[in-house]
Amino acid sequence: LLPFSWVMRALAQNEFRTSGPNGDYEKLVGPPTSEVRLGDALMKAAGIDMAEGWIAGAYIYLIGLITFSLTMYTLGLHYRRLNEQQPVVKEDKEPHFETWSPMTERRARMPSLDTMNAARKIAAAVDHSAAESVAEARATAAFQILQNLSVH
Repeated sequence: LLPFSWVMRALAQNEFRTSGPNGDYEKLVGPPTSEVRLGDALMKAAGIDMAEGWIAGAYIYLIGLITFSLTMYTLGLHYRRLNEQQPVVKEDKEPHFETWSPMTERRARMPSLDTMNAARKIAAAVDHSAAESVAEARATAAFQILQNLSVH
């Protein structure tokens, strides 16, 4: 199934069945009684089949494999991906100039310095009350401030 072996056989045959650079693969090697071309000896030593149909077979196999793969990919995209519900993008009314991150969300929830200073002033004004009522007054003041923040 993998095309690598087909491509390697076709490339090896294309290289070694020709005369090669400077006619090197046409030289005869071996004992005088059974001389063989150098190109054929190299293919035989590498275990490459020397039948002539491998180059044409590799082209046919690769074209068929590419056609099959692209057809399956196209059908997969058409029947699986395109029938699903498409996402809906809603635009915000106010443009955001900052990229969202957990830190920016935390900063958005935090009260501003002015609000915190106002809460401190309210707490300081209430400090003249008795010790029991001071804690209650501070909690009430902080609660009112947080309610005002959530309204704005």
